[in-house]
Amino acid sequence: MLPVLAEMISNAYDADATFVNIQLNENENNKQIIITDDGCGMSFSEINNSFLVIGRNRRKNNSGNNGLTNKGRKVTGRKGLGKLATFGIATHIEIQTVKDGKENIFAMDLNDILDEKNNGTYKPQIIKYNEDVTCESGTKIVLSGINEKIP
Repeated sequence: MLPVLAEMISNAYDADATFVNIQLNENENNKQIIITDDGCGMSFSEINNSFLVIGRNRRKNNSGNNGLTNKGRKVTGRKGLGKLATFGIATHIEIQTVKDGKENIFAMDLNDILDEKNNGTYKPQIIKYNEDVTCESGTKIVLSGINEKIP
């Protein structure tokens, strides 16, 4: 579980977050891990063309900034595989992200991904698309269907 949480913190760092909160919820019927950051968030285009792309090298793709974030941090992401690590501990992932006053929420379910694998490409469930909001930028990731004991 710790490597997955470290990956989420690394993603927040690359998004220039100054704050990351990890909340562990456990009851008999449902375990959740909620990671919230105040980073730059993602637009719908960035979700589709960057975040969901497996094997995308953030260091290389950010080479116009010499591998640095907008705040001058050295980009830590490399192979674009970190998001898959979450499925090592959870079966359902919901991502809520705000950038430039637009909120996007989407969900991915491991069982659906495995079912779709034989039939073509998997598309995440879009819950909100470019909805106008007044809150600050940032990202919230909710991992559920946790298959490990929460420490």
